[in-house]
Amino acid sequence: MALALFTSACLPLVVAITTIGVDQELIDTDLAASLVGAARISVLVFPMVAARVRAGGRTAGAVAPADGARDSEAW
Repeated sequence: MALALFTSACLPLVVAITTIGVDQELIDTDLAASLVGAARISVLVFPMVAARVRAGGRTAGAVAPADGARDSEAW
């Protein structure tokens, strides 16, 4: 599952396909911009989700809290 999420973010392919579609007047520039925007979001989100899936749901680099900080949110 993590491998699929890591490899599914392919922004250059979306940019190339939308550029061809706009050049051949098959899609509008508004639609092309929307598709590229969605691809940008997937490039940001999918690797983070994949890392969480690969880690088994635990946060990477997490350290057990000290006795006094168990119930507080420490950033």
